[in-house]
Amino acid sequence: MSKKRRPIQHKFTGHIKLCGRGFSDNGQRFCKLRIHRDRGVKTLLVRETHLQDYKDELEAKGANLVAPEASRELIRRIQANGSKEPTLKIATRIEIRRYAMALPGGPYPKTKSFEVALTDVPLDIQAKYITSGDLDGWRPLAEDGRGNSRMIFAFCLAFVGPLSAATTVEHVGMQFVGRGGEADLDQCDRRSRRRSRVVRGRLSL
Repeated sequence: MSKKRRPIQHKFTGHIKLCGRGFSDNGQRFCKLRIHRDRGVKTLLVRETHLQDYKDELEAKGANLVAPEASRELIRRIQANGSKEPTLKIATRIEIRRYAMALPGGPYPKTKSFEVALTDVPLDIQAKYITSGDLDGWRPLAEDGRGNSRMIFAFCLAFVGPLSAATTVEHVGMQFVGRGGEADLDQCDRRSRRRSRVVRGRLSL
C-alpha cells in the first residue's frame, strides 16, 4: 500500500494559501493569495515577479512577513506554483470587457470571468473611478433632476470620464450659451449640497 503524502508544512507562511494564478493581456504573471488571520480571510492578487511591491498591502490584510525568511519562503512557494496551469484572467486597465467593467474595486457587475489588478493605472487615475453609495441614496438626487435640464446635464457629465477612458475617446468640452440661467445653476448647486449632506456616508458626489 502506498503511503498518503503528508501536506507540506510551511514554517512562516502557513496562514497564506495560493489559490490560483493567471496572466494579464500584456503577459504579466499574477498569483492570487488567500490570507487567513483572526480578523477573517482576505485575498490579494500579486505580480509574481514584484512581491516586494505588495508589502504594505499584505501587512494590512494580515500577512505576517516580518522576518526575511518569511518573505523568502513565500517567494519560493510562488516560484513552485508557477508550473501550474493558469486559472485566472487578469485585467490591468480600466476597461469594459464582455461581461463587466474593470474598476478599482473589482469587476462591476461582479463576474468570475476575470479578476482586476490595476498595475497599469496610476493611483490618482484610479481614485476617479472608486464607487460608493447605494440606490437609496441616489433616488433623492435623481428626483431633484426632474425639470432641471442643467442638473440632468451634470449627471450625464459624470459618465464622460469612465467612458472616454474605456473607449479611448477624447474628453468633451461644454459651454452654456444663451440668456440668463444663473438662477437654475444656483438652484442646482444648492440642491446638490443639501442632498449630499442628507446621504453623507452612503453616497459620494
